[in-house]
This record gives sequence, structure tokens and C-alpha cells, in this order.
Amino acid sequence: ILQPSLSKYGRIVLIQGFALLENLYQEPLIRTMSDIDLYLPDGNIEYVRSELIKNGFNSYGTYRNVLNYKGLQIDLHSDLWGQDRVSMRRLFSPGKTIELKPSTLIPGFYIISPPLLCLHSIFHALKHFLNRKIWYVDLLLFQKRGLFHHLGEIDRYNLRTLVIDRLITNGYIKTNVNPETISKSWKNKLQKIVLNNPNRNNSGEILLALSLHSFWDIIRY
Repeated sequence: ILQPSLSKYGRIVLIQGFALLENLYQEPLIRTMSDIDLYLPDGNIEYVRSELIKNGFNSYGTYRNVLNYKGLQIDLHSDLWGQDRVSMRRLFSPGKTIELKPSTLIPGFYIISPPLLCLHSIFHALKHFLNRKIWYVDLLLFQKRGLFHHLGEIDRYNLRTLVIDRLITNGYIKTNVNPETISKSWKNKLQKIVLNNPNRNNSGEILLALSLHSFWDIIRY
């Protein structure tokens, strides 16, 4: 119902839950979701926020761009990587023009390409320290469909290898071969320590920081 008015001043892109329903799951709405995430690439975030408030939504807690209406929660994003909250996250952006195509699930909205959706899901899961089982299901489906092999140069910091290692370590992927992600580098050793540490406060951000190539970028992150 709201799609025409929300799209008046720019494109609205489905990411995370709804985008995965369209690209990854054979049965629509089979995947549970706690909120709806929308990416607004045309600088239209304030307009969309205003329209939602006009239609009964209210800000959720202290988050300006998270809005709620009778249990329906919508999270608005001005970029895919959350660099408005942690500026160094911009380093994980592929640095290329994002290709969008019309959504078939919600006409009038858009979705990103499957490889970018895969990378974004990996990034999002690591950022939150893989602390939800549904994210393991998402990543396993991406892996089984071969999308990890199509990330190519857009996965600048080889985040997929860290995820594959975790899937193997947790027994989700069966193999008789040691994970190809195992490395003797000091960064990898620190990542192993972080992953095995019961204290998970900001651990996802530490994992991301340790994926960066430059020592100074790690410190800055």
C-alpha cells in the first residue's frame, strides 16, 4: 500500500531478510525475520522516514532510522555497510556501482545482485558475530549454490574464507580436509582467539577489523 508514496523520490532496495526470500529460499516467507531492512541509495532516507511517520510509525528507542508500527519494525539504511555508524566499514564496500534489478516479491522495489547479496550477508553475519542460527542457514544455502565462488574481487578482504572455516569448525560442512582458510598469520590467530572467546561484546567488529590488509586500518577500525 505504501510503495508508491515511499518510492516517490528515489529507489527502495530490499536487503537482508526480504531479499533472501526472493533470491535464496524456494518458498516465500519461509525464512523468519525480526524486521524489514531497506536500503535507500538516492538520498531519500529522510523522505521515506517522514512518510512512514505520517502513516503511524514511530522511532524505535534511540535509533532515528528504525521505526515501528504495532510490532512491524523497519530499519532504514543510507548505505549497505553501516558506515554512518562505523565509518571504517566503508572499506568493505566493493567500490563498484551497485547493480539493481526490480523485485518480483514487492513490485516497485529493487534488489541487489546475488553475489553482492551473498557478500553483504557474510558481512552482516560476521558483524554480529554469527550469533543467530538463521544466518548459518543463509550462508549454507549461499555456499551450496556456489555463490561463494562468484564473489571474486568484490570480497576484498576474503571474508568468505572466515565464514567457511566457521561452518566447517561447527560441523555444518563435512570435510576430511583441513579448512583452506587456516593460516599461520597473526591476524588469523587473533581471529581464532576472538571466535573462541565467550565474551562477545563487539567481537564481530574485531573480526572485521582483523580482516583488513593494512595494520593501520586495523588500528583505525
